[in-house]
Amino acid sequence: MGADYLSQDIRLYGNSQVWDQPLQLGQRNLLRAILDFWPGSVATVLDVGCGDGKISGQLAAATGSVVVGLDSSEQALSRLPFRGVKGSAQCVPFADSAFDVVISTDALEHMPEPEETAAWGELFRVARKAVMVAVPFREELLDATAQCSSCGHHYHVNWHERSYDIEDLHRRAPKGWRVHCTVLSGEPWSAMLAPETQLRRRALGEWSGWEAALCPACGAPGNAAQQPEPLPSLIAEALAHLIYPALAERRYCRSHSEILVIYQREGTAQDLPGVPEARSYALPATCVDLRHQPLSDNLQPYCQAARHVVGSDGRLRLQFPLYEAQPQLFVERIAGSHGPLNLMLEDAEGCLFEGCVLAEGQARTSLDLPRAPVAGYYGILASLPATEPYASVRLGGGPDALWLTPPTGQDVGYLQLEDAQRAVFVQVADALWFDPSTLATRANPVRPSPADVLKAIQPRFERSLAHSTVYGPTVGAEINKMRVQLQNLTAERDAFQQESQKAQAVVVQLQNVTAERDALLLRAREADRLAVQVQNLDAEREALLSRVAQCDQQAVRVQNLEADRQDSLQRLAVLEQQAVQLQNLGAERDALLQRALEFDRQAVRLQNLEAERDALILRAVEADRSAVQLQNLAAERDALLARNADSDRSLVQLQNLNAEHLHIIEQAHGLAERYQAESHALRLSVSELQAQLGQSNDRALDAERINGQTTLQLASIETQRQQLKNALDDYQSRLDQLNQRIENRFGRTVRTILTNLAGKQ
Repeated sequence: MGADYLSQDIRLYGNSQVWDQPLQLGQRNLLRAILDFWPGSVATVLDVGCGDGKISGQLAAATGSVVVGLDSSEQALSRLPFRGVKGSAQCVPFADSAFDVVISTDALEHMPEPEETAAWGELFRVARKAVMVAVPFREELLDATAQCSSCGHHYHVNWHERSYDIEDLHRRAPKGWRVHCTVLSGEPWSAMLAPETQLRRRALGEWSGWEAALCPACGAPGNAAQQPEPLPSLIAEALAHLIYPALAERRYCRSHSEILVIYQREGTAQDLPGVPEARSYALPATCVDLRHQPLSDNLQPYCQAARHVVGSDGRLRLQFPLYEAQPQLFVERIAGSHGPLNLMLEDAEGCLFEGCVLAEGQARTSLDLPRAPVAGYYGILASLPATEPYASVRLGGGPDALWLTPPTGQDVGYLQLEDAQRAVFVQVADALWFDPSTLATRANPVRPSPADVLKAIQPRFERSLAHSTVYGPTVGAEINKMRVQLQNLTAERDAFQQESQKAQAVVVQLQNVTAERDALLLRAREADRLAVQVQNLDAEREALLSRVAQCDQQAVRVQNLEADRQDSLQRLAVLEQQAVQLQNLGAERDALLQRALEFDRQAVRLQNLEAERDALILRAVEADRSAVQLQNLAAERDALLARNADSDRSLVQLQNLNAEHLHIIEQAHGLAERYQAESHALRLSVSELQAQLGQSNDRALDAERINGQTTLQLASIETQRQQLKNALDDYQSRLDQLNQRIENRFGRTVRTILTNLAGKQ
């Protein structure tokens, strides 16, 4: 298997046409998702299965990381804009944890089972922080399955081996790793659902194609893909009759072609990035909201959600799925609008309704259809003028879906699913509908099967005949058309039977050819092994020849060495004598060295003793100083103790003095009162004497004025004045003595108290 895979890989991916293609829309969206969820602090990146580096080249330019590519195609590596290494994803030629991040985009789906399993292990082995893997998401392999025009072999045009789902990828995380987040990206798959694809491939013989494809069985080039035509009406009705009940139970997720899973090594914490949030609103899958729902590019076969497009005549074409057998038609106008609203509803059998659905002044209504609608290839279609103010049109009930658009002012947004066990983001690069419930269900067997559809054709035809009988001869043209279709189907059935018979013969031939092919493959493998052995033998021969040449060179060197040996022997004898002398000298030197070492040790000991002596002397001096300080401190302590005792005595004396002071103050108050009384009396006496002196002076003046008084009277008056003056001086002296006594007695006491207090402090 490994040799076949490698051979196919070389044949297909060595073709330059595979790489001469621009970056597709899905690849651009995937690159944007990788950049939006790029881990932080990434210096080195390995891209396993890098191809020509269309994605990783832009990744390196955008992030500044050093990117190394690994691929088995020399054609692809020759186009890389960065360093590339030729090698296999099953044996990556790098050490463990050699790169911060390892990425792989659209590579694993090409590998057979054993190679793919080994590649997964290598991705996680060489990654230090994170692994980012992108593969096709829920790919219907039959969509791109071709039939070889040379050998009839069926193969995927891109040689895809499998399809991937979310849970499949989450289980790939080995021990020590965890899933960080998951992103749905890429572009929408083709609108054709799996039941139609199987019907076209298995029953109608319609196959896909690609000019650059190669048949893995015979190597024949592929054919161009043919644009599929709508199914014939009876087959389309039969498939629609069976597919919509199945879609009501489980719908298909066809909105994203790629799934990006980011694995993170445990212990390397990395928060989820802040990506722009897409705008979303819920809407029944059977409703067209003309106010908010964006226009679609075209109609889709067996649509799962209602949509609308602009027809070539400028009218709006509304497409509805049929989830109910007898649905009602619900119509609502824009608030505040006026005028009647007209609509035409068509199904596979023709016009189902035509006329006014909302009259003037009517805001909304629900209508019962005249008959049960019959879905065709495009479901149920409605046509209405683009200028009429419709708000919404809904055909019956059905599952809910989300309409998603990028955020305002940005080209890409993301919807994070809330009910997912792990972080799952849905990339929104264009308006699309999305049903989160489709991710909760795994792919089941496709329903209806091609056999179920073929069985349902006959009842559809009989119903068409009955319908034509009821409506009379006006539908003759339709009957003729159906008869032609029936004849064609009969012819196709006969052709299928003939083809079946031929197929049986071809099966026998194919078995024989297969046996021959297997035998040839065995021989080819044996030839490959022999070729490898021949290459190995050639390599061994070259190695042996090289070793012979080396042996010749070594023989010459041996001869030269022999001559050198003889010369060396002679020199050796001289050297031996010198060696004896050298040994003697060495012994003497060793003895001297021993003595020198002993001397050095004694010198070191002497230095240590001197250092210890100096240290002891310093310590003795320090001890003397400490003793003197201790004596001083003892004397100070004694003095302080004596002062403390004096302070205690002074405190007692102070207390006594305070008591005496209080007693003296009381006495002073008494003396002061007596002094004040005596002073007052003396002042009164002085005042009287001064008054008498004044009178005497007046009388003296009068005496002087009186010429007739005698000298004796004058002398008597002078004597009285002198006596009064002496008495006044005596009173003044007594007053000064009293003041001095008070000052001496009380001033000395106060000064003593203040002196004692100052000494205590």
